[in-house]
Amino acid sequence: MKVSILIGTIIGAGVLSLPYVYSKLGPILAILLTFLFSLFFILIAIIYSKIALMYGKHQFPGYVELFFGKKIKYTVLLLLLITLYGTVLSYYIAQANAIYNLTGIPKYLAILLSFLLLNLALIKNIKSVEDFEKANVLIVISFLITISFYFLTFYNININKLFEIHPEHVVYFIGPIIFSLFGLNAIPELRELISDEKEFRNTIIIGYLIPTILYILFSLSIVLTHNDIPSIATFLLGPLGYILTYIITFNPMVSLSYAIKEIYLFDLKLDNELSHVLTVLPPFLISFIINDPKQFVGVLSIVGWLSFLISIPLIVVMYLRMRTKR
Repeated sequence: MKVSILIGTIIGAGVLSLPYVYSKLGPILAILLTFLFSLFFILIAIIYSKIALMYGKHQFPGYVELFFGKKIKYTVLLLLLITLYGTVLSYYIAQANAIYNLTGIPKYLAILLSFLLLNLALIKNIKSVEDFEKANVLIVISFLITISFYFLTFYNININKLFEIHPEHVVYFIGPIIFSLFGLNAIPELRELISDEKEFRNTIIIGYLIPTILYILFSLSIVLTHNDIPSIATFLLGPLGYILTYIITFNPMVSLSYAIKEIYLFDLKLDNELSHVLTVLPPFLISFIINDPKQFVGVLSIVGWLSFLISIPLIVVMYLRMRTKR
């Protein structure tokens, strides 16, 4: 099911931070922001899909070059790679701490294990990843629903928390919400599998609504039943939570690494071996410096806002220029 690629890209490290974010903003304000940004990203993704269908297979920098030229492309490429590497870094933070807490091995070995598993996954082709994503998405959705109902059923619910509002740091905490909904990197990958505009639109709508509902259910189930919420919320579950953390982050980490590699392959015309090295090495090395769970939400906030400010204006302008050329 093609929608699993989009869902698998959207549901990643961001969902792990949302209960913490909801507790800091207040549930009602956080729910409102989640719905508004979800609807906004559905619109942007549909616009982006129209560009992809019209101009063929590229990653985002390739489309930028078509509309704005090479100088703008390379500027955007540099900024985009920073955000993509930052996203992969967030996956390393979550996975390394999950493995460390689960096994007790040194954190540098946990990082190395994540690195080796990522490289193993990258030797597979798109078809293999798509097949894996179908199963992985079902597992993640099942886990999130089960955990949500477990907390709501067996823990005391403090309904008063629902009406708390804390707008003081709203800009900072909007970043992880943006990050958690930023599935635009999947659009070029979906372009390889979908050629019909209506099917593309329906895939986008379903692919966004499912994570949005899950995010709200999962976040509320924790915020209303817990007082001290960690920045990586699944850690509340102990060993099961550490395993779930890895499952949730692994698939989007692979998909995003494919997107980075294809930038080097198709947009910069580098050979396969060099593209692979440039894809996997930078976030791996940085993760030895930035790997504290306390840094997790900060990384998501920076990456979320930077991705938004780079991509959204350019996609809108490209779409308007495309319509003008018709």
